[in-house]
Amino acid sequence: MREHLLVLFIAAALTYLLTPLAEKAALRFGAIAYVRNRDVHTTPTPRWGGLAIWCAIAIAIGIANQLPLLNKAFAQTGQITGIVLASG
Repeated sequence: MREHLLVLFIAAALTYLLTPLAEKAALRFGAIAYVRNRDVHTTPTPRWGGLAIWCAIAIAIGIANQLPLLNKAFAQTGQITGIVLASG
């Protein structure tokens, strides 16, 4: 249970840290959702927040694969690399 919580907190912390970087990159490269008539938001919104979440989860899964208890679960299926790649 402790290892599961550790991976949860790592994923949450990485998402928190990577989201501003994704926002800056989106602004720099012009990945912005501009306001349209049917939109609810009133200011242009940077995209790529999902990329920050995906990176955080991929890193957390990589760390979970190195932990003793969770490594057993990953070793039994052998499909974790495919799952991470397919999610991208």
